Amino acid sequence: MFDILRRYLAVLGIRITALAGQEYVGMPVKEWFAMANTGTMTDAGIFVDPELAKKASAVFACMRILGGTGGSLPCQIFKRLLDGGRELDTSLSLYRKLHEQPNPLYSAFTYWQAAIQHIHFYGNSYTWLLRNQSGAVENLLLLDPRGVITKKIGMRWGYEITLADDTKKIIDQDDILDFPNTFFDMKTGRGTSTISAGAQAIGLSLATEAHSARFFANAAEPSMIVKYPHKVGTDLKEDIRKYIVEKAGGKMARSPLILSEGAEVSVLTMNAVDAQLLQSRVFQVEDIARLFGLPPWMIGSTEKTTSWGAGVEQMGIAFVVYALRSQLTMMEQELDRKLFPARTHFAEFNVSGLLRGDIKSRYAAYRIALGGNQLPGFMDIDEIRKLENLEPRGQNKIYEPSQGETTGSEQNGQTG
Repeated sequence: MFDILRRYLAVLGIRITALAGQEYVGMPVKEWFAMANTGTMTDAGIFVDPELAKKASAVFACMRILGGTGGSLPCQIFKRLLDGGRELDTSLSLYRKLHEQPNPLYSAFTYWQAAIQHIHFYGNSYTWLLRNQSGAVENLLLLDPRGVITKKIGMRWGYEITLADDTKKIIDQDDILDFPNTFFDMKTGRGTSTISAGAQAIGLSLATEAHSARFFANAAEPSMIVKYPHKVGTDLKEDIRKYIVEKAGGKMARSPLILSEGAEVSVLTMNAVDAQLLQSRVFQVEDIARLFGLPPWMIGSTEKTTSWGAGVEQMGIAFVVYALRSQLTMMEQELDRKLFPARTHFAEFNVSGLLRGDIKSRYAAYRIALGGNQLPGFMDIDEIRKLENLEPRGQNKIYEPSQGETTGSEQNGQTG
C-alpha cells in the first residue's frame, strides 16, 4: 500500500503545492506526505523532496562539496601486523574495487560521491555485495535507497530490495553495506535525511528564489520617474518611455539622458522590503550550509568571512575534522565489519591531502621529522618525498643523534 502511495504522491507532489494547508480525506496534506515518506510539504507552501531540493543552489553546492570531496579521497586497505603496526596491502582484489572501480558500471569516485549524496538525500546509502561461489566479493552495486525496505529479524537486519524488473529480493545484512545518516532509528534502521530535516529551510529558500525571480522579471515598480510641470499627452509619454529604454538600457546603460519640456528625472532606490528580501536569501544560504555542516564560505557566501589566508586554511581543516571525519569513520567501520570479518585487514580513507598546511608549515614539520636541531628523527627523506609526490632517491635512513652530539634543548641550557 505504501509503495503505491509513495508513487502517487511523488507524481502529485509538485502539482498540489497550493494545498499545503488543506486536508484530503480528513487528514492534512502534510501528514499524507509524512506517512508515505516521500517528501515534506513545508509551511512556505513548497513541496520538498530530494529531486526538488537539488534545485536550491545552496543544496546543490553543499552536495557538490561533500560528495566531491569524499569521492576524491582514496579508500585504502591496510594489513594488521603482529606488532600492532600496519602496512598498505594493494594485492587484494578488494583494494582495486574500493580504490578504483567497485563494478564495471562506474569508477570509485562516482561510487563514493553518490554514496555520500544518498546519505544526505535519503538518510541511508545501500550497496549490494555481489559474491561469487566461494563467498568473495566480486562487485559492489550501489542501490537506489527509495527501493530498499529495512526489516529487523531478531538481532539481524534484512533488506528487501526492488530489482529493475520490479521483483523483490530479501538480502541478509552481511551482503549489504548500510551507511546511515545521523539520528539512526533503531526500529526502522533508517538515518535521518538531511533534506527532510532541513525541509523548512530548503522550502523557504526555494520560495524566496521564486519570489525574487518574479520580482525582478515582472516588477511593477519603476526604476525612475520623469516629472513634467504640465500635462503631457499619451503620445509624448510613449515617446519618452521608448527614448529612456533605448538610451539607458543594455549597452547604453549609464549614458546621459537629455530631456526637454522642463522634465525632471528622479531615480528610485531599493526600499526596505526589497532589501530585506535579498538579506533573507543570504540567510537561507547560511542556514542550509549549517544543515550540511559546511562553513558558508565553501559554497560562495563570503559576506561574513573576514579572515583569509591561514584563517580560511584552518576552517578548511575544521571542515575535515567536524564535517567529514564522523561520516568517514562510520563508513570505514561498516566496510571493516562486512568485508573483513576476520580483522586481518581494515579500510581507511586517506585525508592527509586535505589536512596539509601551507608549504612553509609543511617544510617546517618535515625538518622536525628528519631530526631538526639534532633531535631523533622519525621519517626519512624518501618518505617525505613520497608525501610531496616526488620520486624516491634511495635516502631511507632515519637520523639518530650519536651520544656525543648535543640536542637542541641541551644547546639552550636545558637538561633532563
